[in-house]
Amino acid sequence: MRVSAAAVLLCLAGHAAGDCIGTTSQVFEDMHGGVAKLMNENFYTGEFSIEPYNSTENWVVVGQFDINCCATINVTGTSIYPQSGLLNLSMWEMQSTDETLTRLGIELAEVNEPARPKNFWVLGHWPRRSAAPKKLRGAAGVQPLQCGIYTREFGPGLVFEDIHDGDEKALKVSHKNELTIKPSGNDQSWEVKAQLDDKCIASVDFDVPGKPNPPPVPLKAQVWGMTSIAGVDKNAILFSDPSGTIADPSAILNIWAQDN
Repeated sequence: MRVSAAAVLLCLAGHAAGDCIGTTSQVFEDMHGGVAKLMNENFYTGEFSIEPYNSTENWVVVGQFDINCCATINVTGTSIYPQSGLLNLSMWEMQSTDETLTRLGIELAEVNEPARPKNFWVLGHWPRRSAAPKKLRGAAGVQPLQCGIYTREFGPGLVFEDIHDGDEKALKVSHKNELTIKPSGNDQSWEVKAQLDDKCIASVDFDVPGKPNPPPVPLKAQVWGMTSIAGVDKNAILFSDPSGTIADPSAILNIWAQDN
């Protein structure tokens, strides 16, 4: 189990009124489970509800955000992944690395492994332009490179959690902004290379020898920064299909997120 000091700071005990997801209903796309989630929040108490959206499923989960827009929810009797009873839920503000677009994301982790995200929900109908963009910050002990991806000069690369596939990917970026992707934590052996442009976007073709079940078309991969209300920063890769073969080009198909 990998737990960092940042994970301890991410969520604090205590309830407070606040505006975490907004006063109106918000629909989040579930990157692992497939069924979209409808969330409603009470601005005055921080209490919220979650239920399936546009689905035949019938269940409701309730919870209460703390001062850092975190909560613990009981997912027993629902289809929410992972199915481990109690889950930690935390809200993140997301920003494209070119600092022009923002989203909201909900990260889910098991209570006994809070630093490792197992599922991620992202607003499907946003993004909007950021009113007050802020630059991404570096992290201690790592070397910053363009596009907000941090990796050591030597070593296996920076590990991201692949939310859709449920495994890990190791990423490196060269000084020329070439992105290299390899599997991590399993016995697979394959390698994908792609070029990040000046907006931190790459066209990634996963159809390479050894890669199981690759998408039928190259995917658009864009680097996004993430900030929690507690002030913890990390990065994510958002994937979509610009060709419209798998889904509408505006739809987010998958997210790779760093551990906390």
